[in-house]
Amino acid sequence: MMEKKSVRRLGILGGTFDPPHCGHMDLACYVRDTLELDEVILIPTGDPPYKKTNASAKDRYEMVKLSVAQYEKIESNDLEVVRSGTSYTVKTLQDLTQAYPNARLYFIVGADTVDTLSSWYQIEKIFQLSEIVIVSRKGYNGLQKKIEILKSLYSFEPTILDEFVVDISSTQIRNRLEKHFSTAGLVKPSVEAYIQKRKLYTKNSI
Repeated sequence: MMEKKSVRRLGILGGTFDPPHCGHMDLACYVRDTLELDEVILIPTGDPPYKKTNASAKDRYEMVKLSVAQYEKIESNDLEVVRSGTSYTVKTLQDLTQAYPNARLYFIVGADTVDTLSSWYQIEKIFQLSEIVIVSRKGYNGLQKKIEILKSLYSFEPTILDEFVVDISSTQIRNRLEKHFSTAGLVKPSVEAYIQKRKLYTKNSI
């Protein structure tokens, strides 16, 4: 009799990561440890449908790869970067389901994303392919009401993690870089070196 394979629990954290910062890594570790996931995979968007990026997809992936280098059970994946066309989450989850047939996917989103979920391409399919994990900043108000509205429209039961504390944003880092201010402690040293080498987020960006 064949031994039944155990189900892997994989967290999926997507985003532009423009640039990836220490807050992203803290978030990945927080979800990994809180939900006892086997792994969290960071996937930078290639051509996002709703957001313009500053750095190229290749540069953003290279920075994500540098960011995760020293972490256990946290990996990077370039599937959206190498895939042509618009980066839709549903396609990414379908690809991951094929790549990890014996895994349960936990799709991680921030509380501020809840407002736009209903407009996402094939959102019902996303709910079928993954379990939604909503991470809320401590003190974020109105989340439960927004979730109840979504639950009245779709069949899904999200996991809510509401004790995460972060005070870093990619916008904040880009603004500092444009002014030639230090980003020490905000991004990994290897990412800071990569940004300087590639002259990203300045008027002379490559």
